[in-house]
Amino acid sequence: MTKEQFWAKTLLSLAERKKGIMVNGIRLAAGERDRALFSQGLILLRETEDLLPDEAGKTAFRASPQIITDAEGTPHTMSVSDLRAMLVAYGTAYQTLWNAANSND
Repeated sequence: MTKEQFWAKTLLSLAERKKGIMVNGIRLAAGERDRALFSQGLILLRETEDLLPDEAGKTAFRASPQIITDAEGTPHTMSVSDLRAMLVAYGTAYQTLWNAANSND
């Protein structure tokens, strides 16, 4: 294992166990359970929007307030559109950490 891989694995472990992942100034927990819940939430938001019958309903849904709780237990309210963007950024950040920790360079 190279020094870079060691530090990448350390950073991934810290994110999963303690630090979480910071997105838009909000620190989200990054344990396995947390990642699964955020992934499920993202899917439910997408599926809900897809089930709405018309564009007016979809537009209203995208603007509707949603709550997400950060790693400290503080709730944050934002629109569906903002929450979806945040969860995609969260997933991308985690994937970047995971890829660096598991690269075979």
